[in-house]
Amino acid sequence: MKKVIPVFLFVILIMLFAINVSAEVTFEDDFTDSTKCVARSSNILFESENPSLNSNRITKQTNDDGYVIWKLDDLAYIELLIAVFESSNPDMNTAIVLETSSDGVSWQQLEYTLGKPSGSGWVNYMITAELEQPSKYIKVILTDTGDVSWSVALEKLRLYSINDIPDNSVGDESGTETPITGNYSLIFAIIILAVSAISSIIVYNTISH
Repeated sequence: MKKVIPVFLFVILIMLFAINVSAEVTFEDDFTDSTKCVARSSNILFESENPSLNSNRITKQTNDDGYVIWKLDDLAYIELLIAVFESSNPDMNTAIVLETSSDGVSWQQLEYTLGKPSGSGWVNYMITAELEQPSKYIKVILTDTGDVSWSVALEKLRLYSINDIPDNSVGDESGTETPITGNYSLIFAIIILAVSAISSIIVYNTISH
């Protein structure tokens, strides 16, 4: 039995590693509060802060450009779900601007892919972007669309580090969310866990016989 204990300890360590990898590498913000962003302009409203709105969207309170900044080390891939009020008519090529920075001071505009519209009332679009070089900060700018200030809103953000770029994005081109299946580190950890578990069973059976 003493020979089995180290094997089981190893299995436990691998499980903890797998949990740690899956929890730390991917960053998600569904905007239930403003604690996950590192900065925002004064005209940005987290609607969750106003219970009467019954919403977790991020909107602007004025027609001026507004921004929100998030941080993730080795940032490499971005998925942003936005919503557009159906009766408004913003230019979707300019309504959202993404910028990245390695120091939070100098910013470079990031090109992105805009998915197809989905839904009614509030129409969803999925924005995806992959960085050529890893960065640290992402700034999402809601521009002045010439419509009401709240006509374009942010609904969910997911950021991925260089080691965790997904095979399948959270959203397809229609803006509908789909499962993530590209966590290579977690898959590797699970494989090791399975091999370790089988090894421990073999050792246990050998000793018991």
